[in-house]
Parts: sequence; C-alpha cells; structure tokens
Amino acid sequence: MPTPRISCEVSNFNLRDYPKLINQCRELNVSWADLIHASIMVGKSAYAEVVRYGLSSKFEMLFKIAMLKANLIEENGGYVKSKLYLSLDPTEKAAISYYLGMTMSYVVANKLLGIKRLVHLDNMRKAKRICFSGPMRPDLIGEDNTDEWVVVEAKGRTNTYSQTAQNKAKQQSLSITSINGKKPKVHTACQTYFGKNMKIKFEDPEPEYEGLEIDINRERFLDEYYEPFTRVEDLKEVNYSEGEFFEISLEQTGVTVGIYRNMYEALSSKGNLAISKPLEYDKNYQLRVSNTPNFTLFSDGVFVLLDDKYWNN
Repeated sequence: MPTPRISCEVSNFNLRDYPKLINQCRELNVSWADLIHASIMVGKSAYAEVVRYGLSSKFEMLFKIAMLKANLIEENGGYVKSKLYLSLDPTEKAAISYYLGMTMSYVVANKLLGIKRLVHLDNMRKAKRICFSGPMRPDLIGEDNTDEWVVVEAKGRTNTYSQTAQNKAKQQSLSITSINGKKPKVHTACQTYFGKNMKIKFEDPEPEYEGLEIDINRERFLDEYYEPFTRVEDLKEVNYSEGEFFEISLEQTGVTVGIYRNMYEALSSKGNLAISKPLEYDKNYQLRVSNTPNFTLFSDGVFVLLDDKYWNN
C-alpha cells in the first residue's frame, strides 16, 4: 500500500540554515512506523507520571500505540479521524488532539529539520533534570543532527486550523532564548489539525522579546529521551541484518520496537555522552534499504518493526 501523505504548510524558515526547506505547502510521506516511533519516544500520555517504571513502561507503549490505531484510519491518501474519535466527548477529543499534536510535531521536525531527539520540557522539570520558571514555556526541546539545540511548541486541534492557537504556539516557542549559553538553532510552532484529512502548519516565528535562559545537562537529557527503553524490564538481545539490538515485542499490537545494543549499554552504564558516536558514520538511516521487511531504523538508533497482519490491511 502507498504510504499515507500529510499536507504540511511551511513558513518563515531561514533558508541559510535550511536551504532545502522552501516556504510552501508540501506533502510528507508519514508511515505508521513514523507515528509509532514518535508517539513512544516523545508523546506524553495522560498518566505518564503514574506508569513511569518497570513493567508499566511496556503498558505505556501499548497505550500509546493503541491510541494511534483507535483514533486514526487511512483514507483519502492520508489519515482521518476514526468513528471512535468522532464519538468521543469534547474533553476526550481534546486529550487525543494534544497527543496527536505532540506526536506529529516530532514526525515533522524529524523529517524537515533533521531533529533526532525531542523531550517534553515539563517531564524533565518533574524528574528534576532541569530547573526553570516563567509565565510560559514550550512543550519540547531537542537536538538536531548537528547536535544543536532546538525548541518546539506543539498544538493539536480536534477540528480546523486556529490562528489564535498558532499565535500562542509561536509565543511559547520563543519563551526560551538561550540553552547552555547559546541561542537555539530554531524555534518552531507546529499545529496539527483536521480538514478532510490530518494537516500540519509548521512555522519558525520571528523573535520578539528576550525569554528564559536555561541550562541542560546532556546526560540527563538523554536519560529522559531513552527512558522508554531503560525502564522496561523484558528487553531481549537480537540480531538483524541492520545490526545488534535490544528489543521488546508488543504482541497485542503487532509492533516490535528496539534500540541499538551499543546505545542501550552506554545508557545503562551511564556512558551517555558516548552514544552519539555510533550514529556519526551514517545520519540517514531511513534512506537505507532495509533487508528486514517492515523494519524502519530511525536516526536516534531506535527501530520499529510492524506485522503486516495488523498494519497493512
């Protein structure tokens, strides 16, 4: 089956930093593997603080994947709201929209800006991995393929595009003006909304004022990002043609996810600062032809393997 496509309107990006990112509406190929990877690694569930450790981490992965499958279906060459989504009450729809907004912000930032890791700023604050205060803050901070810091604000809409929500997203994305003493490479406001299909507005706002200056310990940042794997209990060691991994099979969903063995071992031994080195030799994992069917390896060293029975019919 053809990969679903999502219409993405791009505006105001600096062509010096992103010469291929022409400000226009474009169609992005977004697979189920893209959505699952993003939801597991950055999507924040409503009960993330409750199911933070051990076996519960596996259930949180199951929850996030089930949220995608239950609320989105492939139609009209893209993704549309499922009948279940349409039947929810407004509060429930708002929660799903928030979740989809987070997930799609990562997908689009990864595909268009080369952002390889994003974490939820509030998660880091609650885990005491960062200290800050201020009247407003963005949802996400991360790093791109050149290891420069980026700031992303995610908005999810149940229905049509909202300029009011986009203006607020731009303000929030600009609320951090310095990370570790350096201006972030990019501030991005990303709104996910629905017309006939799911759509995206992706914008780099012009700075208007001075915001927060924060410091981030990269080891703590990596701890937060890879926590879905470091806190799960039943990983097993496996070999694919793409390399050696630790994986967990989520049989109920037809999804297997895994992480490079050397990265997992570096994280487990707290040798976190070394884990970017294995990625340096090839920053374009998704462009490689995989010898394993339905296997997608992402630039953060995480893979998603899908069972045809669940995902391709």
